[in-house]
Amino acid sequence: LGHVSSVIQFWPGRRVLGAGQSSPPDFTHPPTGPRTVDVGHRAPILGRVVDARLLIDIEGLQIAVRTGDITTVPADAIGNAANAELMGGGGVDGAIHRAGGPSIMAELDKIRARIGRCPPGEAVHTGASNLPAKWVLHAVGPIYRDGMSGEASVLTRCYASCLKLADTLGARSLTLPAISTGVYGYPMDDAARVAISAVVAASSMPPDNLERVTFVLFGTEAFRSFGRAVLDVLD
Repeated sequence: LGHVSSVIQFWPGRRVLGAGQSSPPDFTHPPTGPRTVDVGHRAPILGRVVDARLLIDIEGLQIAVRTGDITTVPADAIGNAANAELMGGGGVDGAIHRAGGPSIMAELDKIRARIGRCPPGEAVHTGASNLPAKWVLHAVGPIYRDGMSGEASVLTRCYASCLKLADTLGARSLTLPAISTGVYGYPMDDAARVAISAVVAASSMPPDNLERVTFVLFGTEAFRSFGRAVLDVLD
């Protein structure tokens, strides 16, 4: 795994206390005095935290996990869970197109006319239009069948394609969703292990430009799965 240069830092977010509660602080400016979480102490990661942040640093590449809306988190590049036809869809894909505006699909129309479709495991990029980013990386994950049909390999390539493309574009920060865990049916725990492992593998050959990869997840179930995967990497 290489050298883990910092212990996990964990900032607990707000708990469910009722409507009208203030938004959590920006992850790029965490509150002073972050609580250091020992690798063996997993309770904070597995608790009922609604908005949470998790950050490790491996060989100079920061890997972060947080809950939130990926369309509102600033980054140089945003990963999108696209379909092979690059036609837009539901879930993260639909949210990115709604927030980003029609120019993203207009760019995809040109890409589709040139390449036809994007095979699973690969990614293409467009501008980000109205999103708080420069680029959107449209990555195609695998449809989950039985876990023994090469899904993990394809999902690994999917994340690796995003990391390589982001670095080639000159992005210093990249946000990613939990690809293939929606209608494609990939079990969250398994998908989290693949995702974290793919990013950790990238740290063994440090990117030229990319400094931080942030997984932006919907809900506590996904956060717990990715939190466990991060902790397992450090075990």
